[in-house]
Amino acid sequence: INRGFGGAILPQWLLMVDRYIIRYKPARVVFYCGENDIARKHSPATVRDNLETLLEQIHTALPETEIYFICLKPSLRRWELWPAMVEANKLCRELCDSLPHATYIDVSEGMLGEDGEPRKDIFRNDGLHMNRAGYTEVWIPQIRKALAGK
Repeated sequence: INRGFGGAILPQWLLMVDRYIIRYKPARVVFYCGENDIARKHSPATVRDNLETLLEQIHTALPETEIYFICLKPSLRRWELWPAMVEANKLCRELCDSLPHATYIDVSEGMLGEDGEPRKDIFRNDGLHMNRAGYTEVWIPQIRKALAGK
């Protein structure tokens, strides 16, 4: 069930976790959020803390639910924010690694070219949102690999 919405930040999810996740009692949740938080000047530590609160809310209600967190992605449009996103990703990875029912999915490596910058071929014209190739070549294989691991 797709319950995502564009422009989301983690504090919004904290308010709506019951409505958009818990009420469905999912066995698995694949979750992506945090990039807009950094764009709104939230610190990497705040992103991590809000993710921790969200995971706690889900696991309090659904202790066996597996949660897969997709890391913050690099993009052409927000490249200047990438260092803060890298720090947020590091903190979120450490959090997920410390919890029994949370998995961190790193999609960032496949999104960067040989020059270490975001690949232009996987983004729409806005330089922020991915095109079909970004999903089919990078994200979907990484998500499937993570889901197969548990």
